Amino acid sequence: MDENLIDENLIPDTSAAGSVSRESYPATGLRSGVTPSHILALPSTTGRCLGLVSVVVAALVGSGCHAVGLRTRKPEPLPVVLPPSPSLEQVMAAVNGNSSRIYNFQADQAVISGPSFPSLRAMVVFERPLRLRIRAGTGLTGLELDVGSNDEIFWVWVRRDPQLYFCRHMDFARSAAAQQFPLDPRWVVDALGLVELDPDGQHEGPLPLGENRLQVVSRKHTAIGEQTRVLRLDAQTAAVLEQYLYDSHGRLLASARSLRHRRDPLTGLVLPQLVRIDSPLFELHFQIDLGAVRINRPLEVTPDVWQMPQYEGWVPVDLAQTVAMAPQAGAGSSWGRPPYFRESENRNWLARLREPRIAFR
Repeated sequence: MDENLIDENLIPDTSAAGSVSRESYPATGLRSGVTPSHILALPSTTGRCLGLVSVVVAALVGSGCHAVGLRTRKPEPLPVVLPPSPSLEQVMAAVNGNSSRIYNFQADQAVISGPSFPSLRAMVVFERPLRLRIRAGTGLTGLELDVGSNDEIFWVWVRRDPQLYFCRHMDFARSAAAQQFPLDPRWVVDALGLVELDPDGQHEGPLPLGENRLQVVSRKHTAIGEQTRVLRLDAQTAAVLEQYLYDSHGRLLASARSLRHRRDPLTGLVLPQLVRIDSPLFELHFQIDLGAVRINRPLEVTPDVWQMPQYEGWVPVDLAQTVAMAPQAGAGSSWGRPPYFRESENRNWLARLREPRIAFR
C-alpha cells in the first residue's frame, strides 16, 4: 500500500495524551425515547456487532442506567527500558517482552462508557491465545452485553438484538461480514494493550516524533486484504500509546489510544488502565476503564467462561453463512435477517425494558 494514502488528518493530536480527564468521554444519560439514528441504522447490524463499540452502544440506548465515574488515581512512573535512539530490534524486544509474557488478566470492576450513552459495569477476562470474555450490564436492566472468544469461535450478544452472532476464526476472513467490516475481531486484544511486533514482519522505524515518542509502521497481508498499522510508543518506557489500523485504500479502520499504564507489582508487567477505541469510518466510539487488573494470576471464573452462551429467545446466527443483501435505494446495505428485525430495532425504551432480564453479577 502506498504510504501516502494514509490521511494524517485522521490521526488526532495527542500531544496531551499522557493524561485524560473525565470530560474526554462524559458519561451522559439519554432522554426517554431517544434512539440515535446513526447507531440503529445499519450498514449491517452484523458488521456493527463485529465492532465491539457498536454492540455496546446498541445495548445501552435507553437503558436509563446511572453513570459510573472513572478512576483517576495517578499511576506510578514506568521503568525506562529503551536506550536513546533505539533500534527496531530493541523496540521489538521491549514491546514483545512485555506483551508476550502476559498470558492472562482479569478486571472485575471495569467500566465501559461512550460520548452518547451511559456507563456499564463490566467484567473483562483474557487468556492466551484467543480467549476473551467481556460481560457488561447495569443493576437496573441486568446483563446487556456478552462478547467472547475462545480458540475456535467468537460471539457477540446484545440483549436488545434478537440474534446472537458468532463465527469461527478461520471462517471470518472469507465471510460477507468481513467485506463490510474488514477488522479482525482479534484486534480487540491488541487494543487492550497486548500488542506484539512480528519479528518476521515488514516494519519501518522507529521514527522519532518528538515529545518523547517513537513511531513504527507495520504492513501485513491478511485474508481480508493488506493492512497497515501505525504504532506510537513512549521513547523510554516502550509503552504503546496509540494504534491506528488502515486498509489497503488508506482508510482508517480503527484506532486505540492507551492511557494510565500501570506496572503490576507482582509480575512487573505493564497494561493500560484506560483504552479509548474509535472508528470514524463506522462512527464508533467508546472507552474501557479496566480499573484494577490482575495479571497472570489464577482466574476467578466459572468453568464455562470460554463457552459460547445460549440465551433463550435469541437466535444464533453464523456470520460465515450470512449473505450480504444488495442495498435498496436510499438505504445502506443490510444483512439477511428475520422480517421483524427492523421493527425490533426501533422499539421504544419502555418496550425494551420489558424484554427478559438476565442477571448481571
